[in-house]
Amino acid sequence: MTGRKFLSVLIFAALSVALSPVLAAQSNEADFKEIQAYRLTMPAFKQVMAATRNLLTGIKNDPRFQRLEQLEAEVEELEDKSDRTAAESDRLDKLKDEIRSIEASVRVLGAAAAAESLSDIDAAAQKDPMMAAAFKSAGISARDYAKFMGAYLQATMIENLRKSGTLKELPKNVNLDNVRFVAEHQAEFEQFIDELEALEKKEP
Repeated sequence: MTGRKFLSVLIFAALSVALSPVLAAQSNEADFKEIQAYRLTMPAFKQVMAATRNLLTGIKNDPRFQRLEQLEAEVEELEDKSDRTAAESDRLDKLKDEIRSIEASVRVLGAAAAAESLSDIDAAAQKDPMMAAAFKSAGISARDYAKFMGAYLQATMIENLRKSGTLKELPKNVNLDNVRFVAEHQAEFEQFIDELEALEKKEP
């Protein structure tokens, strides 16, 4: 996996870190109920936006990823050579070893995205200084970030079904306040997604 591709995978992991409790709800009913009970608010939304910006910026500016870019460029140059010397082949092996070492050091982001509980997400976020700083600076914990995103996902699914006419009657356990929040602030969220896409494409 190239350094740039690995970076994109980790950006996706950072954004999907909040969705795993929802997807694992069948095996973690307590977390599912906690997410259902969570109420979406604009102050929390602003904290989530700030935390996500921090995560993406942190990943792109992290010296580990910048080093990956340098290593990948040199690896590509050496691999394109059909007449590599023995010294260059040794250099290529060492570069690939360093790449694997850096990738291993940042896999905590992937671990956070694969977590199966809110507590696991919090624990994984605390293990990486960049992630911990991203949440702290935004004034929100990884757990509350996950709850917001999970509640937003649930409410968005209900709202989309309602708007399409597929859902004739809202389920009894639906948080109506959250469904209303999604309907009222859809434009802000779409604008935020556009901002994130632009930030992901922007060179560090």
